[in-house]
Amino acid sequence: MLQNVFSQSKQNEAMNETWGHLRSKPMLKHFGKIYFTYGEYGNVVVIKDCFDTIEGNPWYYNNLMNFINNESNKLDQGYAYKFDGSYFETENGEGIFSGNISKISLE
Repeated sequence: MLQNVFSQSKQNEAMNETWGHLRSKPMLKHFGKIYFTYGEYGNVVVIKDCFDTIEGNPWYYNNLMNFINNESNKLDQGYAYKFDGSYFETENGEGIFSGNISKISLE
């Protein structure tokens, strides 16, 4: 088994040094849409992310995947969905998504 030799603070420091310039400003609200599917076999896949004011960064990606995985547990498998709403990060990096999720037809 592999062991993590870096402390959490060292990992955070490395992430900030590498991608910190892409990180969203805390408490700045972004508006957009996310299209995703909760597949037949239980996997969650982002089809399209339409938050154009957010640069790709690991904090947003982790917050997005946590949000979609948590929400997908409440949704029917085998369908596609659209989230329409807002996103912001708190001072401590927690991502807050607020809005509506609707089922969209694939036929």
